[in-house]
Amino acid sequence: MGLSVSTNDIWESQIRKMRESGVPVKEDVTYDEMKRFHEERNYEIVIDQTHLITLELKMVEPVLEQLSRRSWCFARAPKGHQFITCDDPTVLSWTDKVKQPNPWSPGHGLQNTIVMFTLSPELALVGLFEDLPQRSDYRPEQVVALNTAVARHSRNQIYARDGGFMLHLKDGQFVRSDELTRVFLGRG
Repeated sequence: MGLSVSTNDIWESQIRKMRESGVPVKEDVTYDEMKRFHEERNYEIVIDQTHLITLELKMVEPVLEQLSRRSWCFARAPKGHQFITCDDPTVLSWTDKVKQPNPWSPGHGLQNTIVMFTLSPELALVGLFEDLPQRSDYRPEQVVALNTAVARHSRNQIYARDGGFMLHLKDGQFVRSDELTRVFLGRG
């Protein structure tokens, strides 16, 4: 709103575009009146929550369509290993086939992307745009790779059954979660 009333020319341009688009425009409101109205901030903008929910549901449809085109595999952690999850549990990332650093974010419909989601400490769901078996027994290094992707994707919190899970550091080093403080802060 501040930008729309920042100058009379911008205001007139906005009004003209509204008329051209068929938006009803109240003809008896002047630029000065609208600018004063905005500056006084004696108004409240209320958006219908039902409308926002409808918009969100419409945005989900194309994502679900792309997810249904993927091949899905249940990944099982070997005995003694566990999958972790986090406060933003669905990981969408580039596969190893994409040369890094890739400047673009992955999209749900793009080739060479992977979707990962932990279902339990023993089970994760993995989706690719290539044939996958329905079920796969992951090797320990695959569990570590998935856990590292989940940890990097987290916003604030990581959840695990216990502190015995492994992560992969940038330098290639594998580290147990209960050693992270020592590795990053030199304590221990």
